[in-house]
Amino acid sequence: MGNKTSEIIYEQRKQKYLTQEQLAQEIGVSSVAVSKWERGISIPDQDTLCRLADYFKITVDELLGRKTGTIEENNVYTKEFMTRLHSGKILLNCYEISRKEGVLY
Repeated sequence: MGNKTSEIIYEQRKQKYLTQEQLAQEIGVSSVAVSKWERGISIPDQDTLCRLADYFKITVDELLGRKTGTIEENNVYTKEFMTRLHSGKILLNCYEISRKEGVLY
């Protein structure tokens, strides 16, 4: 499978015990289109993404493989992470100065 969206479409379809043909009929596309999505060859257009999300009872973000929640919750560089990173740099800098001054060996 080509991408996160293709995996999610496949998993959601299987959870509903549908064939590609059945899913295609439910949302008004061809079974060839469903096959291409699941293989990662193409992705659904915006309207079809909305229909799929509604059909699967998930958000479009979930269908696209995006985490749910706020931007701050999904941000890798959270305030806590940046504070720890900054503190670590300060400690490393102090260590290097101490070594240069001969305080540490």
